[in-house]
Amino acid sequence: MAQQSIAIYRGETIKVTWTLEPLTDITGWTFLMTVSKQANSSAKVFQATPTVVSGAAGTFAVDLLSATTALLPPGAYYWDVWRNDAGQERLLAFGVLSVAANARFPA
Repeated sequence: MAQQSIAIYRGETIKVTWTLEPLTDITGWTFLMTVSKQANSSAKVFQATPTVVSGAAGTFAVDLLSATTALLPPGAYYWDVWRNDAGQERLLAFGVLSVAANARFPA
């Protein structure tokens, strides 16, 4: 399980990539990323679906698009990524997503 801080500016598009350690073949796995304003909250700010980049290398990634990040007021958010295959649910990565204000709010 990997703890990671993610820092972005409001309205930015970014790709976040993870590699499982120890190396695990993740071919065919499905994932769900959840972002909340508070830890252990049932109120989700948004969810995204990471995809496998290289199954054999244990690498997966998610694109956080500007249409989503533009809706986030600056501040700190909690995120996690779970493997969500039935019977195989497991926390894979988690951390804090910091959204910073910018001089120009993207249109």
